[in-house]
Amino acid sequence: MSQELTLMSIDVDGSLANPVMRIAVLAWGFALAVPLVVVFRYTTSQWQRISAILATVVAGAVMSPFANRGIALLIYQINSKPGVGVGLFGGPPPWASPFVALALAGSVALCMGRQNAGW
Repeated sequence: MSQELTLMSIDVDGSLANPVMRIAVLAWGFALAVPLVVVFRYTTSQWQRISAILATVVAGAVMSPFANRGIALLIYQINSKPGVGVGLFGGPPPWASPFVALALAGSVALCMGRQNAGW
């Protein structure tokens, strides 16, 4: 008797050595950068900008382990065949996605500032 459907569970490295986790960190970093870009664009108060940066860094650091794993597991689910379950052990540092968000928002803010200055 042959089995046509075999269930398989695979555990993979969840650190930044895994390219799928790198993509997940970048995707979550881009998602965190969107509100920062909006704040940089539409607020004039320095305190609002500082509070938005702090709120994004804290929220990003708290939610990053869950969001990064969720995005990585979604990518694995899209790429794997039915009956294959993927688990992650370890994970990237919680500051990785907020750092990407700050770098992206800072570069966008710099480009917007240069545009407004007439460069």
